[in-house]
Amino acid sequence: MAPNGGTSVADAVSLYSQRCEPTLGEFPSSVAYSPRLKIACVINGGTKPPTNHTRPIDPSRQQYDPSRRSPNTISDIVFNPSQSALFVTIKGTPSTNTPGTIYIYPVENGTISTTPIISRPELFLNFSLTFLDSDSRTFITGPAFGAAFLSISPSYEATVTKKLTFAGQGTIGAIYWSVFSPRFKTIFLLDAMLSPITTVDAHTGTATGTTPQRLDQNGSFDSAASLEGQYLYVLKHSARVNVLDLDPLGVGESPVEVQSLDLSMFGARVGWQGMALYTSKDFGED
Repeated sequence: MAPNGGTSVADAVSLYSQRCEPTLGEFPSSVAYSPRLKIACVINGGTKPPTNHTRPIDPSRQQYDPSRRSPNTISDIVFNPSQSALFVTIKGTPSTNTPGTIYIYPVENGTISTTPIISRPELFLNFSLTFLDSDSRTFITGPAFGAAFLSISPSYEATVTKKLTFAGQGTIGAIYWSVFSPRFKTIFLLDAMLSPITTVDAHTGTATGTTPQRLDQNGSFDSAASLEGQYLYVLKHSARVNVLDLDPLGVGESPVEVQSLDLSMFGARVGWQGMALYTSKDFGED
């Protein structure tokens, strides 16, 4: 499923087909799906409520076209691994020294709470949030600070445990998205400006290398790893989804691109923002 930032619809994307569904907002920018709850949640930019399937986050936050990536706007939405809470990241404002926030909506009796718990780790342009081995350990990215490891307490307080900075490195432009592969214990950092993907060891927190992609496709946005851990699906700025085989990581080599899906089958447009992976089994299908 991939929301299109240029319209008010989200596409249920397999690598073959599917259909568009309205998100009840103006600029859908990220989507999260819970197989346990069988619900997809979308965050929207624009003047309408920013989150579909929960109540508005904060009426005082004026939302814009997500492609502007303005401070004080909504960034990412994700369920924790146990699907016991929904997390939404919000950018801060560096010019006023206002840190970003994380809104957490606990799941109570199978229903997403309408009252958020608000956490404010000392980071500014919060963007993607990626859970690692458990509900208590996450990885957050942002163009203002690079990336950081967070610890999530049982009461949903987020604390920075380690920061990663990439200033001055020619292979990195602006890190907006990340994805974790449990099979290879590797975090993939997606650069919105440059094509190569940076890999980080999830345990040591050190950068381990870069994975090339086709240079004519510009930067990368959101991505998702397959459930069995063999493939990485990368949403490109050029309105494509690249599929990378991760098996070479097991022998110390870089992932290999095995497919590139042209999203023009859904219309001639760009601006795809976020992506969530699901299988037919999530919907009780064979």
